[in-house]
This record gives sequence, C-alpha cells and structure tokens, in this order.
Amino acid sequence: MSAPSQEPLQPLTLAQIDAWRHRASLKYRQLLLHGTDPARDVREQAFQEMGELCLDALEEVRVISTHLREESEAARIKAGDILAASARLLAQHTKVNESQILRIFTGEQRQRATPEATDYLT
Repeated sequence: MSAPSQEPLQPLTLAQIDAWRHRASLKYRQLLLHGTDPARDVREQAFQEMGELCLDALEEVRVISTHLREESEAARIKAGDILAASARLLAQHTKVNESQILRIFTGEQRQRATPEATDYLT
C-alpha cells in the first residue's frame, strides 16, 4: 500500500498500474479460496486480509486520483500560459498590421498630394 505523501508524485506508467491490478487480482483469488475453507480461523483470516486488500485498493485509487488532479492542474496552468502568450502575439500582430496599413494609407495620401501623382490629369 502506498503511504500518503505531500511530495510531488512520480508519473505512473500503464505497466505499473497493470502490474498492481494483476497482483491485487491474484491476491483476491487466493483470499477467495481461503474464504471458502472449512476451517473457521482460515476463513476469518481470509476475510481480514480481504479488508486489508480493499483498503490497499482504496489507497491506490487515492494516489492515482491525486496524481491525475496534479497533472490536470499543471495542464490548466500551461493552457492559461499558452492562452496569454497567444493573446500577446495576436495583439502584436494587430499593431503591426495597423501600423503597416497606416503607413500605406499615409503614403498614398502624400503621393496624391505631390504634383507627379496628379500629372495624368493635365
């Protein structure tokens, strides 16, 4: 059983989770056989160990849940950072486009005001 800890959890692999599930399943089957034993003390011991197995499973679920919650929070923070960076880049891009349009527009106005620009009219 994993002990509760305040330290950041190491990433769990699918193989680790599958190995734990396999061990728990084997232990459950073994205890199930012992639970049907005719001897009362063997059955009582099996039921006690089933309770411990159940507590172990609940602790493992808690650890995995905590791990997923931490990963989810980290992903939310990263998504927020990406969104903020995207907004900054969009604002910069908009400023550049506005200044380019303004330069083009003011350049056209100056060009129209010069005599060379109106020579074709005469």
